[in-house]
Amino acid sequence: MISIDYIEIDGLLYPKISPAYNETVFGKYGRLRKNYLEKYKQELYFRLIIERKLSDYLIDLNERAYQLLNDLECAYFEKYPFEKRDLYIRNQARAYAEEIVLHDIVYS
Repeated sequence: MISIDYIEIDGLLYPKISPAYNETVFGKYGRLRKNYLEKYKQELYFRLIIERKLSDYLIDLNERAYQLLNDLECAYFEKYPFEKRDLYIRNQARAYAEEIVLHDIVYS
């Protein structure tokens, strides 16, 4: 038999929904997206929890984010070639790519 815990809010009982997942598998961008969904897109967040798709959604999003990050860095390096020791160009490429990833994937 399944035991469901309830929370009382304004005299009404609501089921406690607590997802069972390990956040470490989501990766950096998956965790950022999860926090964003919790604060600003609660309807989508709870729908993903109820359908048991949150974990897969965040893992896939993290993979897409890193793929885009890698693609953008490679494109930057093609446009602005650098020597392996030139840490400034490498950091600039990473910052440029991460800004786009955050805007287009995580916070959209």
